[in-house]
Amino acid sequence: MSILTQIVQESIEKLLSLDISEGLGVFLEKGQKAAFELLCKLASCRMSEMDNCIFEHPEARKDWVVVQKDRERTICTEVGEIQYRRRYYQNRKTGQKASLLDAMTGVEKYSKIETNYALKIIENSTKMSYEKAGNISGAVPISKTTVMNKTRE
Repeated sequence: MSILTQIVQESIEKLLSLDISEGLGVFLEKGQKAAFELLCKLASCRMSEMDNCIFEHPEARKDWVVVQKDRERTICTEVGEIQYRRRYYQNRKTGQKASLLDAMTGVEKYSKIETNYALKIIENSTKMSYEKAGNISGAVPISKTTVMNKTRE
Protein backbone atom coordinates (compact mmCIF):
# COMPACT_ATOMS: atom_id res chain seq x y z
CA MET A 1 0.00 0.00 0.00
CA SER A 2 1.39 3.43 -0.93
CA ILE A 3 1.95 6.03 1.76
CA LEU A 4 -0.63 8.31 0.13
CA THR A 5 -3.28 5.61 0.25
CA GLN A 6 -2.42 4.91 3.88
CA ILE A 7 -2.70 8.61 4.81
CA VAL A 8 -6.10 8.94 3.13
CA GLN A 9 -7.39 5.69 4.68
CA GLU A 10 -6.32 6.75 8.20
CA SER A 11 -7.94 10.16 7.73
CA ILE A 12 -11.21 8.69 6.47
CA GLU A 13 -11.30 6.32 9.45
CA LYS A 14 -10.69 9.26 11.77
CA LEU A 15 -13.51 11.25 10.16
CA LEU A 16 -15.92 8.30 10.30
CA SER A 17 -15.16 7.75 13.98
CA LEU A 18 -16.31 11.26 14.95
CA ASP A 19 -19.32 11.26 17.26
CA ILE A 20 -22.05 13.75 16.37
CA SER A 21 -23.79 13.16 19.71
CA GLU A 22 -21.18 15.47 21.30
CA GLY A 23 -22.91 18.29 19.44
CA LEU A 24 -22.83 19.57 15.90
CA GLY A 25 -20.31 22.31 16.68
CA VAL A 26 -17.83 19.91 18.29
CA PHE A 27 -18.36 17.42 15.46
CA LEU A 28 -17.64 20.04 12.80
CA GLU A 29 -14.63 21.42 14.69
CA LYS A 30 -13.04 17.98 15.05
CA GLY A 31 -13.86 17.20 11.41
CA GLN A 32 -12.22 20.40 10.25
CA LYS A 33 -9.12 19.65 12.33
CA ALA A 34 -8.90 16.14 10.81
CA ALA A 35 -9.34 17.55 7.30
CA PHE A 36 -6.59 20.12 7.90
CA GLU A 37 -4.25 17.38 9.17
CA LEU A 38 -5.00 15.38 6.02
CA LEU A 39 -4.21 18.37 3.79
CA CYS A 40 -0.88 18.96 5.57
CA LYS A 41 0.11 15.30 5.28
CA LEU A 42 -0.91 15.19 1.62
CA ALA A 43 1.03 18.36 0.84
CA SER A 44 4.11 16.95 2.57
CA CYS A 45 3.82 13.66 0.68
CA ARG A 46 3.25 15.36 -2.69
CA MET A 47 6.21 17.68 -2.13
CA SER A 48 8.38 14.65 -1.39
CA GLU A 49 7.20 13.00 -4.62
CA MET A 50 7.89 16.19 -6.55
CA ASP A 51 11.40 16.45 -5.09
CA ASN A 52 12.10 12.86 -6.17
CA CYS A 53 10.76 13.62 -9.65
CA ILE A 54 13.08 16.63 -9.99
CA PHE A 55 16.00 14.45 -8.91
CA GLU A 56 15.15 11.57 -11.24
CA HIS A 57 14.93 13.80 -14.33
CA PRO A 58 18.29 15.51 -14.78
CA GLU A 59 17.25 16.82 -18.20
CA ALA A 60 14.59 18.95 -16.48
CA ARG A 61 17.16 20.50 -14.11
CA LYS A 62 19.88 21.25 -16.63
CA ASP A 63 23.16 22.41 -15.03
CA TRP A 64 21.88 21.80 -11.48
CA VAL A 65 23.62 19.17 -9.33
CA VAL A 66 22.67 17.91 -5.88
CA VAL A 67 24.75 19.43 -3.10
CA GLN A 68 22.77 18.16 -0.13
CA LYS A 69 19.78 15.88 0.38
CA ASP A 70 17.14 15.50 3.09
CA ARG A 71 17.20 19.13 4.19
CA GLU A 72 14.25 19.58 6.53
CA ARG A 73 11.85 22.46 6.17
CA THR A 74 8.73 23.48 8.06
CA ILE A 75 6.38 26.08 6.69
CA CYS A 76 3.27 27.51 8.35
CA THR A 77 0.13 27.59 6.25
CA GLU A 78 -3.44 28.56 6.88
CA VAL A 79 -4.37 24.92 7.58
CA GLY A 80 -1.34 23.95 9.67
CA GLU A 81 2.36 23.25 9.55
CA ILE A 82 3.80 21.33 6.63
CA GLN A 83 7.05 19.51 7.27
CA TYR A 84 9.01 18.10 4.38
CA ARG A 85 12.49 17.17 3.22
CA ARG A 86 14.04 18.35 -0.01
CA ARG A 87 17.28 18.38 -1.94
CA TYR A 88 19.51 21.40 -2.27
CA TYR A 89 21.11 22.05 -5.66
CA GLN A 90 23.92 24.14 -7.08
CA ASN A 91 24.12 25.48 -10.61
CA ARG A 92 27.35 24.36 -12.31
CA LYS A 93 27.64 27.50 -14.43
CA THR A 94 26.62 30.28 -12.03
CA GLY A 95 27.42 28.67 -8.66
CA GLN A 96 23.98 29.69 -7.39
CA LYS A 97 22.46 27.39 -4.74
CA ALA A 98 18.76 26.73 -4.36
CA SER A 99 16.08 24.25 -3.50
CA LEU A 100 14.39 23.60 -6.84
CA LEU A 101 11.35 22.15 -5.06
CA ASP A 102 10.84 25.38 -3.11
CA ALA A 103 11.20 27.42 -6.29
CA MET A 104 8.67 25.25 -8.14
CA THR A 105 6.10 25.32 -5.34
CA GLY A 106 6.44 29.05 -4.66
CA VAL A 107 7.94 28.70 -1.19
CA GLU A 108 10.08 31.76 -0.55
CA LYS A 109 13.68 31.34 0.51
CA TYR A 110 14.11 31.72 4.31
CA SER A 111 10.37 32.30 4.84
CA LYS A 112 8.63 30.29 7.54
CA ILE A 113 5.17 31.37 6.41
CA GLU A 114 3.51 30.42 3.13
CA THR A 115 2.84 33.44 0.87
CA ASN A 116 -0.98 33.30 0.77
CA TYR A 117 -1.08 32.85 4.55
CA ALA A 118 1.26 35.82 5.00
CA LEU A 119 -1.03 37.96 2.83
CA LYS A 120 -4.04 37.01 4.95
CA ILE A 121 -2.14 37.87 8.13
CA ILE A 122 -1.09 41.24 6.70
CA GLU A 123 -4.68 41.96 5.66
CA ASN A 124 -5.92 41.13 9.16
CA SER A 125 -3.20 43.27 10.76
CA THR A 126 -4.67 46.36 9.10
CA LYS A 127 -7.95 45.77 10.92
CA MET A 128 -6.69 44.64 14.35
CA SER A 129 -3.60 44.33 16.51
CA TYR A 130 -0.64 42.27 15.34
CA GLU A 131 -1.22 39.78 18.14
CA LYS A 132 -4.89 39.23 17.23
CA ALA A 133 -4.05 39.02 13.52
CA GLY A 134 -1.50 36.28 14.21
CA ASN A 135 -3.88 34.29 16.40
CA ILE A 136 -7.03 34.27 14.27
CA SER A 137 -5.58 34.00 10.77
CA GLY A 138 -5.24 30.22 10.63
CA ALA A 139 -4.58 26.92 12.35
CA VAL A 140 -1.03 27.91 13.38
CA PRO A 141 -0.76 30.95 15.66
CA ILE A 142 1.88 33.46 14.55
CA SER A 143 3.74 35.74 16.97
CA LYS A 144 2.99 39.47 16.91
CA THR A 145 6.64 40.16 16.02
CA THR A 146 6.39 37.94 12.95
CA VAL A 147 3.15 39.66 11.93
CA MET A 148 4.83 43.05 12.35
CA ASN A 149 7.86 41.98 10.28
CA LYS A 150 5.70 40.55 7.47
CA THR A 151 3.60 43.72 7.41
CA ARG A 152 6.70 45.89 7.12
CA GLU A 153 8.15 43.74 4.33
